[in-house]
Amino acid sequence: MYLFIRLLGWSAVILYLLSVDRYFLRLKPFAKMESMKKLRKLLVRVHKPAGLITLAILFLHANLAFYNISRSYTGALALVTMLSIVVYGVLMHFKKISMKNVKFHRGLSLLIIAFIIIHILFPYILVF
Repeated sequence: MYLFIRLLGWSAVILYLLSVDRYFLRLKPFAKMESMKKLRKLLVRVHKPAGLITLAILFLHANLAFYNISRSYTGALALVTMLSIVVYGVLMHFKKISMKNVKFHRGLSLLIIAFIIIHILFPYILVF
């Protein structure tokens, strides 16, 4: 069971990185490269489904880890931040909030990278 929970966690990380990579490909070193345009188009199409699937996998990962391993504040912090990112993205998609707020959505996306790294390196630093 422990290996399955870890597999779910790592698959969520990979899916999350797929959904956030499209923003990193806009940076100057990659922006002018012709080979990156096709990859960017693909990542634009998978951004929303990858985010939603990542959230579903994270809920499963958190539920199984909570009952089979232990509870962790670092994991809870990462999960709540990911939930905030997805809810914010869904609200922007359905135009309930302005697209001007996309910087906040992206900022949370960078913040969760730090939380994921902390959770991976120190999963039991804050156990409850």
